[in-house]
Amino acid sequence: MVARDESEGRLGALSLRFVVPEAAGLRLSTPILTDRVATVEPSGPARPVLTAHRDFRPAGRLYCQFQDFGSAGAVPAGAIEASYALRTRDGQILRQSDPSPIRPGPDGRLVRLLALFVEGMDPGEYELVFRVEDMATGETRERVEALRIMGAPG
Repeated sequence: MVARDESEGRLGALSLRFVVPEAAGLRLSTPILTDRVATVEPSGPARPVLTAHRDFRPAGRLYCQFQDFGSAGAVPAGAIEASYALRTRDGQILRQSDPSPIRPGPDGRLVRLLALFVEGMDPGEYELVFRVEDMATGETRERVEALRIMGAPG
């Protein structure tokens, strides 16, 4: 980056080097967290609608979608399992799931879409924790996503 001071006419430069690790092993996408889904085709699957916030009303469902990128190629049935927990910031678990296989879609991608009921939840700070495990290698990844349930409209 190069910057110039307009009043003094001086120039300055900055460079930054960063290392990108090799794309190997179990890797997860940044999750999409939203309260809306849409279908592109009438008989197609629901897809999350991107939103730029982490504040949600205590009504309906909250959706979370993520993808496993680390299991490229043919994946045996049941090789990748995922589970989730919705908890308060102090660790009290409100909702959770047992681990279940992520089945490859028609295009071979390993995508999980969660739908959690948030109807009537108390306003406050929460965490959605999901865990993915490669059953063949034992490698695991856990992600914690912060969210807030806002008060009901008054």
